[in-house]
Amino acid sequence: MYIVVPRRPEGSREELLAGAVRAVLAAADEFGETEAWAAWRPRPRKVCLRGRPAEVDRVRALAHVAVGEVLCLPPRRRSEVEPELARLQAHTGEPLAAGETVPPDPERTLFLLDADLGMTFGKTAAQLGHAALALRDRDPRAAAAPFDVRLAGHDVFTRASELPGVARVEDAGITEVAPGTVTAVALPPKGVRPLSERGLTPFRKGSDPFSHGLARPV
Repeated sequence: MYIVVPRRPEGSREELLAGAVRAVLAAADEFGETEAWAAWRPRPRKVCLRGRPAEVDRVRALAHVAVGEVLCLPPRRRSEVEPELARLQAHTGEPLAAGETVPPDPERTLFLLDADLGMTFGKTAAQLGHAALALRDRDPRAAAAPFDVRLAGHDVFTRASELPGVARVEDAGITEVAPGTVTAVALPPKGVRPLSERGLTPFRKGSDPFSHGLARPV
């Protein structure tokens, strides 16, 4: 599967990541019954690419779904990748940073990322795609619900990953993180409530931006 975003997007990183979640879920609805999708699911590789406006426009000629500035294209074999995709660059760049801290909303699905991993935007978008499909398989209603994308410190993230009903993503370790690393989790509202009710505890001594809430990705 390919997630494609503009090199210089108009929206924020938080908006683009939310768009990636929605685009992956829309692609599952659009292409999920195809043979190519069924062959891909046992080893669901996702790649986030970026391109200039003209390059992204050429990609729009291929089968895809679009959510805002984000395009999602169904899986294909590497040997079958079209020139329109092959010309694009892998999205790397700087790691996501923690923005405004907000409390978890127990009425919304939560996609949570481990801020300590220092993943780049492209890696993060791919991991959120994995989390979205995992949640869709586990709880379709929660996957279709309004949601937030947030960052947490490692201790809070680990606690969240152990809550009931969570969908976890364990990375294969090909890029950026070690094999078996839990990179992202998705919690339905009923799973967010315990996190909200118990409160968030500091994961480092001293000043901790995550001690009173979860951070918006920037």
